[in-house]
Amino acid sequence: MSLTDDILDGDLFKHYADQLDDDARRHLEESVRQMLSTADSLHTELKSSLADQKGKLEMSEILEYLISEDGQKTWQQDKS
Repeated sequence: MSLTDDILDGDLFKHYADQLDDDARRHLEESVRQMLSTADSLHTELKSSLADQKGKLEMSEILEYLISEDGQKTWQQDKS
């Protein structure tokens, strides 16, 4: 199940969606799917990369670099 589906099946979404008519509910669901499409893709890629030992090692190396002094300088420069 995707991250978006988890959210759309959740109690919070249902609480608000149940207060809407069918057309408004469909529009809300479509808007949520559109807003979360990038997050859903990232979530899927992360789950996939962490599925095996090689992916876990690569991810840990990336995270280690990002929190290192050089890594912090790099992403701070990219933000400028």
